[in-house]
Amino acid sequence: MQTDIAVVGAGYWGPNLIRNFAALPECRLKLVCDKNPDVSAAAAAKFAVQTTIDLNDVLQDETIRAVAIATPASTHFALARQCLLHGKHVLVEKPFVLDIGQGEELIALAAERGLVLMVDHIFLFNPAVRKLASLIQEGVLGKIRYIRAARTSLGPRVCEDTNIVFDAQIHDVYILQFLLNATAVSVAATGGSFLRPGIEDVVFTTLSFPGGAIANLHNTSYAPIKERRMIVVGDRAMCIYDDMRPDSPLELCDCGFEPIAGTDELGNRGLRLYDRGKSVQAVEKAESLRIECAHFIDCVNTGKQPLSTGRAALNVMKTLGAIDAALKSGQPVQIDPARAAVAD
Repeated sequence: MQTDIAVVGAGYWGPNLIRNFAALPECRLKLVCDKNPDVSAAAAAKFAVQTTIDLNDVLQDETIRAVAIATPASTHFALARQCLLHGKHVLVEKPFVLDIGQGEELIALAAERGLVLMVDHIFLFNPAVRKLASLIQEGVLGKIRYIRAARTSLGPRVCEDTNIVFDAQIHDVYILQFLLNATAVSVAATGGSFLRPGIEDVVFTTLSFPGGAIANLHNTSYAPIKERRMIVVGDRAMCIYDDMRPDSPLELCDCGFEPIAGTDELGNRGLRLYDRGKSVQAVEKAESLRIECAHFIDCVNTGKQPLSTGRAALNVMKTLGAIDAALKSGQPVQIDPARAAVAD
């Protein structure tokens, strides 16, 4: 039995959702909605799907069980709320919401009506990220000491209704939350608004986590190269995750320093440098978004908890809010560790 689904928003990200849902045998893409008639017409022509400019056509169709929302962040709350009130399961593009209270309302509404509320945190479904999480959970890297991440590009879009924190840094924040199974307890950030006044397009952020791990993030849409790299350093080994190397995105580095009595041959007192080589890790070849879309449909059909729940997404938004506050004030921001849990 196929699950009927609609996609709301066919602009920048919507076509990717349309393409993937249309290809899944477990569901039927019944309707695409975009208020811009030119965009709707383009989607109809490209994907051979029925389109509408009226959201009510989606809401009033009782055969449509699920809706994927790919619209500007400022519209997410109102659209998701309407869909939930009409009994539709919801997948909403990141960022989840821009207001914490609105996020709490959506979570409560979905729970009250027994509906799936899932957020499009696509890199949680990236096979390399999943493998990296397994290496950490299995203790291969040992205790995580620090993580350095860079996510840079030149556009293609210049942020309009959110800054680079909510547009791009969000990916690294939810990846960190997933890898460490924890939320940050303090953040510090600096950045600049070079393309649009008051909307930061470059930011450097430092996050501190329970247990002592720290992370440094560099995010911008104003750089000459596209970079998606994360270096994870543990007390046993290190790992390089480079999403720009699709054939070998994950490399395990068996190197570091280990405690010794005395001095090593390089003059390190109490420490010995070791380097036992690197190994490329086997990673499944699969499109992250296809995996995510299939996961959403499976959750709709079975009622199981999605990997990227509304609660986990709201915890990410709370961290992003703290980063934005630190960015605006120039001062570190402490986050109450009791204010969020990673899972529902």
